[in-house]
Amino acid sequence: MFGPVAESAGLGHIGWQTFRHSLSAWGKEAFNLEETKNLLRHSNIQITSDIYGGLSLEAKRKAQANLVDLVSEIAKK
Repeated sequence: MFGPVAESAGLGHIGWQTFRHSLSAWGKEAFNLEETKNLLRHSNIQITSDIYGGLSLEAKRKAQANLVDLVSEIAKK
């Protein structure tokens, strides 16, 4: 289908799973887990969480910064 076109354009192998992973990666920034579950048409949220539920790098950095701020505030007391 679009695989040969992608390969001839130098993009390598692209299949439906590529689109699903792209949706989940971008969705971490734009959607909550329930919305991602619905868009990927999973039967339950556990599947979505197990496969795609990890935090994005930016979300991990933000969480770590929040933790550093909290510890710094506690240390000042």
